[in-house]
Amino acid sequence: MSTETFQQERRLVGETDSLVLEVDDIDDNWTDAGFPRDGLLSSPGRNRLKRVCLGLLGVTVVYLAVRRAVFWSNTTAPSSSNNVGSMPKNANSTSVSPTSSPTTKKNPPSPPASSNPLTESPVGTNTPLASPTQSPKSPESETTINTIQAFSVLDPVADLGILAIDRPPGSRPPRMLHKLKEKYGALPTNAWYQNMLMIEDNAEPVSINRAYAMPYVVDASGPIPGLRTIPGRLQVGDSTTEYIVEENFGLTLGLTTNSNNNQTMSNRRYMVTDATQLAVTLEWHDGSMASPIVRGMPYGTMIYEKGKLAAGSTRSRFPTIASELPVESIRIDNQQNVMLEDGSRVWIEHELQIALPDSDMTWLIFVSERVQIQRSPTSFGTVLQVVSWGDAETTKDLVLRVTQSETCSSGRNPVYCQQEFKDYAGRKDGYSDLLRKHAHIYPGPNASFTFDFFHTGEVDESRLVFNWDARRSENLHPLAVGDEEMLVFALPHHFDMKFIQGSPTEERFCWDSLLGWACAVRGSKWEVLDEPLTSVSFRALRPPSPWVIPALVTSLGTDIQYRIPDNYRRGAGDTYFSGKMLAKLARIMVILEEVKHLCTNPDVSYSDACSRSSLPDDESIQRALEALRESLNVWLGKTSEAPFVYDASWGGVPNCGCYFDGNGCGNRYPYCPALSDAGLNFGNGFYNDQHFHYGYFIYSAAVVAHFDPSWGKTNYENVLLLVRSIANPSRDDNFFPLLRHVDPFRGHSFASGITLPVFRNGRNQESSSEAIASYEAVALYGATMSQIFEWEGMDQERKSAEAVHSVGRTILSMELRSAKRYWHISHEKDDDDLLGGYRHGVVGILWQTMFQFQTFFGTAPYFVYGIQLLPLTPVSEQRDGLDWIRSMYSDFSSSCTGDCVSSGWSIQDIAVLATGGHFDDALDKVNALPDGAFETSGGNGHSRSNTLWWISTRPDVEDPISVLPVPAPTSLPAPTAPLVITCDKPETCTPEVLDNDAGGFSCGARIRWLITTLNFSEQDACAQVARDEYPNECNGC
Repeated sequence: MSTETFQQERRLVGETDSLVLEVDDIDDNWTDAGFPRDGLLSSPGRNRLKRVCLGLLGVTVVYLAVRRAVFWSNTTAPSSSNNVGSMPKNANSTSVSPTSSPTTKKNPPSPPASSNPLTESPVGTNTPLASPTQSPKSPESETTINTIQAFSVLDPVADLGILAIDRPPGSRPPRMLHKLKEKYGALPTNAWYQNMLMIEDNAEPVSINRAYAMPYVVDASGPIPGLRTIPGRLQVGDSTTEYIVEENFGLTLGLTTNSNNNQTMSNRRYMVTDATQLAVTLEWHDGSMASPIVRGMPYGTMIYEKGKLAAGSTRSRFPTIASELPVESIRIDNQQNVMLEDGSRVWIEHELQIALPDSDMTWLIFVSERVQIQRSPTSFGTVLQVVSWGDAETTKDLVLRVTQSETCSSGRNPVYCQQEFKDYAGRKDGYSDLLRKHAHIYPGPNASFTFDFFHTGEVDESRLVFNWDARRSENLHPLAVGDEEMLVFALPHHFDMKFIQGSPTEERFCWDSLLGWACAVRGSKWEVLDEPLTSVSFRALRPPSPWVIPALVTSLGTDIQYRIPDNYRRGAGDTYFSGKMLAKLARIMVILEEVKHLCTNPDVSYSDACSRSSLPDDESIQRALEALRESLNVWLGKTSEAPFVYDASWGGVPNCGCYFDGNGCGNRYPYCPALSDAGLNFGNGFYNDQHFHYGYFIYSAAVVAHFDPSWGKTNYENVLLLVRSIANPSRDDNFFPLLRHVDPFRGHSFASGITLPVFRNGRNQESSSEAIASYEAVALYGATMSQIFEWEGMDQERKSAEAVHSVGRTILSMELRSAKRYWHISHEKDDDDLLGGYRHGVVGILWQTMFQFQTFFGTAPYFVYGIQLLPLTPVSEQRDGLDWIRSMYSDFSSSCTGDCVSSGWSIQDIAVLATGGHFDDALDKVNALPDGAFETSGGNGHSRSNTLWWISTRPDVEDPISVLPVPAPTSLPAPTAPLVITCDKPETCTPEVLDNDAGGFSCGARIRWLITTLNFSEQDACAQVARDEYPNECNGC
């Protein structure tokens, strides 16, 4: 193959057009019905470029059917896959036909002789990396379906030599997870139900050990052992919106003893017997009852195994419905109201309806068998025991299901009556009947999320499959004849995609949830298309504009000399800021590569600009590459002062942690303080923020491999450890949990891990943009390595890398969609009735049951906006829609003065200004920034070159955003006095001490940063730096 042909094969090529499959356009009908829709990829004014030379992702699939043979033996479930990124084929589920995967080349072409062929890619259209196996397409449409295998199944310790660590007792998994551990190996650490898993041994669950299953919050701390299903309501404020629940308004399905005097069982502890990304299954009292808890569940479900309830003995245990409130009326089978006194009994065929006047709520309880219930005396509320079911010979399990049918039964609760159904008036009976129709279809423990990939013509897309593992009871409600689909609530972003299987109910029934209207969908399995998948590249969709080239070249001449601070080069420090600094240098290198190509192969438009510029020489690039490569070698190897370690207890690769003593880490492996100190390294040792941290490392590794393919091949499995720790798609890799951070139902990641005590509002994520960047990095790494392996003829490694590429793109697309839906607030377009009084243009921290306009490090608006706008990489263009930029800029920009500029957060403000069409103003602002702005907390992951690159690659904006003019000063401003620091110790806290190096920054710089950025008092800032962090270097202060 000629060099020219090879370069064309390596071309960075275009973005996809969207594809419309010939399926029922259910979501369009839903939109016509009035449901708000703002598709991820439908922004007006976008440049649509066709992609060529895309790869067929030929990867094998491994199917595992996981069953519980004992407890679930009386039900029949469809087979399910244990691979998130694979799914069984169903010819009836889609209109496209699978073809065979591409075969491996027997004699792959060799790259041309070059010291670095991967740096010789022509800029072309500056668009995404092509998949390496793609050959030129014929005009007719082709479809290839590819599924995902494990990236690797190598043992991190035995095969790859990573250091092993034993967690201290206080952060090990509780015994309640031992069945899960035996079944899967690795355990979830950031799951939506994580609060329910974090209960210390011998402790009882309390109300904070709960999960927001949506639309209900569930916990196991009700009045009796069992599952309490709790409705909620939105409380909207100008800066905080919270989903509030009153626990005593809930209804509990559980167990009690002795039907004569209701001796309530005191032990509420449970075991976790199964956990997937959609479901967690809890089991009480040796399996006598179990509850599958799933996302979007309209009903709480409890399954009782008759053989373990010892019916008829003095130790009998009875299925029980318990309310902490008194019952006003009881209706049997929707026909008659009955008055049940303590001790009286009644038979039920299908349903029980109870009204609770104190909450003004009505509940329906459905039974899978004919049952006899008894009202039992209690010291609280109401207890209804199932004292008999079926006939004497039956061995069938009993399934009880509970659901709230009305929130405003009589109008006595003004708070809940204001938050009825959307378009609910006059339709209470319709919703109750809908619940009756679907009550006999309930979820099993193997509810799963899977996905696979389509390549059709020039489009890559992913099919997301939500399989609820539906089970069926034989006791059908009279209204349920002919309806065999499960009922589940879906979130707004689900309706932004195309439903292929599963559909909204004929009438629209929607509850308000924290994320918007949650609406009922019929479907025991959903299949939705995410189309097209977001493409990734080291470069933007267009090259830098010629008019910026002189300034960019000048900046690159300085920035290519940037070196990571010495302590980070030795692996002595945290993994967040070190990762940002590694990725900073990596971005400088790829920008210089692109500009160098523009100026060495210029067209007319670049000839003048390049003739006035003097590019750094090749040795500068090689020195930068060597510095970046050496730093990565330290972090990825065993020589790091704070090495990555393998944690077999939970299954992951945390960092050992570093107590920096001024010279380096005062601790050494095997003493790893990050696994016992949740405040160290942003909680990395407790699986907090790992995708943020590791995304920067993975991006840097992709760049080094891009410039040095040999290094990429040698270190593939070592880098893959970080990828597997945050993005493992397969149960075959039992060293890591599935997609650690990702909640596929909500479509985004949760950053918070296994810290104790758990937060009452559940899991959270602050920076949606860093989550997006982390999966961009995963996809880029996979694309880069698959190209390298393709040219080397390394087929198995290529398949692994292609899987990394595809999984990264899929999660990236999910994160983008949810960030635009749930973090970016545009009051002109979003539902005012749900946003209420929330007055800001962004969410700072999104919890499971709350969102806030603040960050974990401050409440200044520029913090809140800024943390959703970094880093600046090519995918950021897909992240920041112009409508959102237009609505939020004023709030952001008006706050970005003074400390915002000096601490580097104004870099994001400049980027937004350029995105909004004000290129000249943005260029003036970035040129005016002091060099120190790129070394501060808000700017140390940026560079001047990267900021200029961003400005110069923005598309034209026909209608630029409004920018308030800055009034001319009436007089010269008074000079600002420098911040003088003495720490109240002028005799010892001298300028010499303040200038001492403390981990790459001076003692004074660190103290000033805490004062100006985090609003510390001088006394507190001095104490933290000089006493706690750097006592040797900064001791005088």
